[in-house]
Formats: sequence, structure tokens, C-alpha cells
Amino acid sequence: MKKINSKFTFLLKKIFPVFWLFILLTMLIVVLTQKQSIESIIIGSMMTFLMAFIGVLVYKCLLSNLIDEVFLDGDVLIFKNSGEQIRLNLTDIIDYKYQRHMNPHKVTLITRQPTKLGKQLMFLAPTTFVPFKKNEGIMKLLEQLNKEKTSGHK
Repeated sequence: MKKINSKFTFLLKKIFPVFWLFILLTMLIVVLTQKQSIESIIIGSMMTFLMAFIGVLVYKCLLSNLIDEVFLDGDVLIFKNSGEQIRLNLTDIIDYKYQRHMNPHKVTLITRQPTKLGKQLMFLAPTTFVPFKKNEGIMKLLEQLNKEKTSGHK
């Protein structure tokens, strides 16, 4: 059984939002405690709330739907997310998307039937220090998926 997702998933899903909120609260405290004109306080507060709104949007759209851990065990993928665990045969995956123009690379697997974790299962591939380099473990998984897809259509 081999882990095929990024070690940074926990950092991005759990630590980064807390760090972001800490920065925003610090900014808000600084804006409210400085002796400034009321216009400066309003503008500083509005900028802080705008940054909070953008942070929530980024988190909801890009990070909250990532699977915590993904393992490949032969022809079975094991997904662990927030205490839930599912096992999924490669034959149950009908399509995939591999976005390698971001770092870490994002993999989306689309299942035949909805699972406890949804119909689209997204995770981050292990990080490499070379930008845009294809991840070997993920490429092997995608090759297996292509083989399953072509053998299933015969």
C-alpha cells in the first residue's frame, strides 16, 4: 500500500486557515488600536474583511474538498477524509483530471457512483521541487486507469 497524495494537504487544509485568520486578526487589531482618522479605520477594516472574504472563497473552492489521505493498494484506492474511509476499485473510476500546471499537482477522480466522499474525489499529488515535472506515482495510477478504461470498453 503506497501513499500517493501530498504531505502538504494537512498543512494547507488545517494550518494555513488558522495562520490566515491570525494575520487578519492582527491586522484588524492594529487598525483599530492606532490613532487614525475614522476614514483610515474604516478603509483598513474593510480591507481586512475583504481579505477574509477572499480567503474563505479560496478555501471553499480549492482546499476544503481535498481528500486528506489517498493510498494505492494494487487495483484499489483507499481514501481517508475526516474520519471517513472508502475503498474504491479502479474500475469504479470513469474519468480523471490531472492538473500539473499548479504546485502541488491536483488530481480529480470521477467515480461511476457517488461515494460517501462525493462523486469527484480530489487530492494533491506529492510535491516535487521541479516545477511542472510529472509525478511518477500519479502517472502510474493514470496509466492503470487508462488500462482499466480501455479493457472495460471491450
